[in-house]
Order: sequence, then C-alpha cells, then structure tokens
Amino acid sequence: MSFNPASSSLAKLTPPENRIAGTITIPASKSFSNRALITAALASGRSLIRGASPSEDTVALINALRVLGISIEMRSDGSLIVDGGSERIIEGERVIDVGPAGTTMRFLLSLLAATRSGKTVLRGSERMHQRPIGELVNALRELGAEISYLGTEGCPPVEIRGKALAGGAASIPGTTSSQFISSLLLAAPCFSDGLNLKVRGGLVSSSYVGTTLDVMERFGVTVTVTDEPHGYHIPAGGHYHPLSYQPEGDATGATYWWGIAAISGGSVTVRNISRTSRQGDLAILDILSGMGCTITSSTDTSQGSHEAAENSDSMPWVKVTGPARLRATNADMTLLPDSGQTMAIVAACAAGTSLLTGLETLSKKESDRIGDTIRELASVGISATGSAHSMTIIGGTPTPSRSIATYHDHRMAMAFAMLAATSPGIAISDPKVTGKSYPDFWRDLSSLGIGVSFGE
Repeated sequence: MSFNPASSSLAKLTPPENRIAGTITIPASKSFSNRALITAALASGRSLIRGASPSEDTVALINALRVLGISIEMRSDGSLIVDGGSERIIEGERVIDVGPAGTTMRFLLSLLAATRSGKTVLRGSERMHQRPIGELVNALRELGAEISYLGTEGCPPVEIRGKALAGGAASIPGTTSSQFISSLLLAAPCFSDGLNLKVRGGLVSSSYVGTTLDVMERFGVTVTVTDEPHGYHIPAGGHYHPLSYQPEGDATGATYWWGIAAISGGSVTVRNISRTSRQGDLAILDILSGMGCTITSSTDTSQGSHEAAENSDSMPWVKVTGPARLRATNADMTLLPDSGQTMAIVAACAAGTSLLTGLETLSKKESDRIGDTIRELASVGISATGSAHSMTIIGGTPTPSRSIATYHDHRMAMAFAMLAATSPGIAISDPKVTGKSYPDFWRDLSSLGIGVSFGE
C-alpha cells in the first residue's frame, strides 16, 4: 500500500497480531542537519552533508538558503552538496516563508541580520506568528542588528535589514528557548569582533546547545564556555571550513519506537543511533530502564552472539525490550522536552501515577504540548493534569472515544500513534503532519506489524 498520507485526513491504526519484535533505521536528525546547513552555508567552499534529514523543516531551510544565493544540490542518495560562503549571499529584497519550521525561523534570523543580505521579510505559519522570538531580536539589536516587527511585538513576521555586524558583548535569557542561543552562536563567526554571550537565568534544553557546539567545532569554530554560568566566547577571526559531514540519527524520532517496545512488552531495535550520542533524548533510555525495560546496544561488550549477528554491520543501534508490567516514573524532562509527549504516552500505559517535570518550554512549541496532550489523553480515558512545567498522569488502559486531534503538531501525531501497539480503534487526524520531522513514520510504524490505512 501507499504510505503517503498527503490527501488523507485520518490514519486508522490496528494493533499487531503478534508480539512486536522489529528493527527501525531512523533518519538523520534535523537538529544536526539544520545546524550543518547553516555552517556549510557560511563556510567558503564546498561541503558534503551525507544522509541529511528528509524532514520538511530541513527542506524549508534548504529552500530559504537557495533564495539567499547559496547553491545546494540534492543528490539521489539524500546527500547535499553545499557551495557556501557569506560572500555568496545576494543583497536584495525578498520574502521568505518558513511555514511551521521554528528552527529555520530562528537560525535564519541571526544569519540574515549578520550578513549583507539586504532587506528580508521573514514569516511563517499562523502558529509561527504566535511563537516568541523577542529575546533573540533584542540580543541581535544589542549587537547592532536592524530588525522590525510587522505584526505582534515579539513574534514573527519580521523585517531584517542585513549588514556586517561588529558583534561584541550581548546577553539573553536562557529560559525560553535554547534555539535563541544556538542561533546567535551559529552566526557568531560573521561578527568582526567575535561574540561574548551571557545567558541569564539558567538554560532550558541545554543539550541542544551542546549539539550546536559539536557541529560548529566540526566545521572549524571552537566555542569557549566561560566561567560564568552558560557564558560563551567566540573570538574574532573565526571561520567555518567546508568538509564532509554526516549527521547523527534522530534520537527524538527513536523515542517513539523505544516507547512502543516499552508499552507493548515487545522489543524494538533502532539503528543509526548510538547510546553514546550527546543528544539529550538518549536520557529516555535511563527512564525506561527505571520503569522495567531492558536496554542493550552496540556499545555493550556483553551482547549475545545472536544479537550481535543480527546487527553485524557498522551502524550503531540501541534495543529496548518492554517488561510484562511497566512501572510508573517520576522523570525530569529538562534535557529532553521534545520527548515529553512520548513519555506521556508511556506513562499512560504504566501501572501507577507518573510525574513528568521540566516541561516549561512545551506551551511555546508547535502546539500547547502540555494542555493539548492532557486533552487527548482524556479522549482515550486516561486522567492527567498539568501545570506550566509538568504533567501528572494516572496510568491505565487507553480506550479511544474519537480520533486523536494533532493540532498541526508532528509530535502529537507520532506519540499518540504509539497507542496502536496495544489499543484497538486508534485513529490519528491530519497524518501528513509527521512529514515535518519524520516523512517515513507511517511506513516504519507498519513495519512493526501495526496496521496503517488512510482515509477521510
């Protein structure tokens, strides 16, 4: 069957006939891919990004960079050839619409402000125009950028008049979005005087800043973490260098398959991800282990010969096997907020009451990921409450009373689709929304024996 849900308003799911036991090869991380695209675009010369993310967010960034004058060739194997350099950016007037791609919006804002790009209107979807960027704009203005709001103060759309910026010292709160910090750091080599960035009031989702530092270092720019909490220094004269780069697999995408293993008592091996990855979402493995799951990986020295033979190629893998009875958990999600909905579904199927904390950024995502998740849990008979930074979930047996609303949020769709591993009657509205980060999600779900059909 076709797994393209583009013209369908509903995905109807049926549980597998047998215990789940399968292998999924996850796509490249859009977090790594998008950071690599920005650095490659600013590196003077030709870079090869092998196996880049196929997500709609990454495609949105590719299209935007092409509009700016950066040559990006997409090969049949998914690799990207990027002919970069800030000198290639065309100075002119343009409108760039990034749709719902938040990372693309934030990363482009600093790049456009710090290069001779001319006048650009940067806009997005209706939800994007409700998401905050004011703190990033203020920091860029502190560095000399010319940015004007065209709608609601503090939100897109904005008009940017790009020019060479000296840089220097700037400060920014770290409690709204780590993408603001990443955006400034990625553009910092464009500043003639470098950047001294002070992050005030703590830093949410700090693992994503770690991803940024990792990619920047690979492309030749080392960021010094200063003695003050969450301070960063990039000296004048730093330049990105073109290279061949392969993004890691998407750890957030992997969490859905590990979660399915956990709630079904089955086992799922996820390939193209290593347990030694610095991605924050790998912390879910420790949480699942505490709930009774068994974790094995390609980094284990004690793996059995049969499992080693099954995964004998060089691609790293992590396998989760669910218990007969899944225990509730108290989990701090500060390092893995994008897995908040995954853990909410796992908690909904566990015995007892679970508390998920560290979720304060979720209300500002593609949907209100706390309120909307609680609402949809109620639709399958699971009691949950929330605060500005947490969810409390009483586990039980999910029983759907209607189709799951996804609120234009890819993670709502993928998380609630997990329920089909054990519960009949699950239907997910607007299934095409998964293309934002994981275009082949429904095909991979089907490969585990879960029935997938599309309709109205």
